[in-house]
Amino acid sequence: MKRYSILFSLFFLIYTSINAQSIPPQSPNKNIDGKKEGEWVVWHDKDYKETNNINSVNFIITSYFIKGNIVGRQHLLYFLKGLKKAEFEMYNSMKDGIYKEYFENGKIKTDGHYFNNEEVGMWKYYNSDGLVLEEQDFFKLNEENNNIPQLTLGLPLTHRTYIYGLSFSPDGNFLLTAGEDKTAKVWEIRSGKLL
Repeated sequence: MKRYSILFSLFFLIYTSINAQSIPPQSPNKNIDGKKEGEWVVWHDKDYKETNNINSVNFIITSYFIKGNIVGRQHLLYFLKGLKKAEFEMYNSMKDGIYKEYFENGKIKTDGHYFNNEEVGMWKYYNSDGLVLEEQDFFKLNEENNNIPQLTLGLPLTHRTYIYGLSFSPDGNFLLTAGEDKTAKVWEIRSGKLL
């Protein structure tokens, strides 16, 4: 009997820790001089109203603020009956960044990226066992249609897709960028010329 009690206790601890991890806690949102500051994690119910009740959480928005302004991307998580259903990133009110959908068992259903509300790069679609059912390369589709999204770093610094790395030269005169398009580029800062 003691063995079953220990197994039940272990199962209960694992189950509750998995459920607790599925919905991140709200952050201690800060205001400095009446302006939002730092990371804000806010829970919302199905009517898009803020809530403190974990049982009514429908989606969560994580934002980072400096002096009241959102900096970078916002991360959104959608839940249904306490289970994560989807997550994506937004920038300037548009889908921009990762996009994932999940099955009820927690495995990924769809995995891709957005840029300015358009699908870009390789998207993968899975079955509930985690096996890839289909892959779709939106970069090639855009290339065929001559509709290749451009990411601009301040004219004329551009890459065809996401930029994953930036590094300035020690003297600050040059910038090295590395993109998802598997290119590295060196730019002269003053002129903006590609070298």
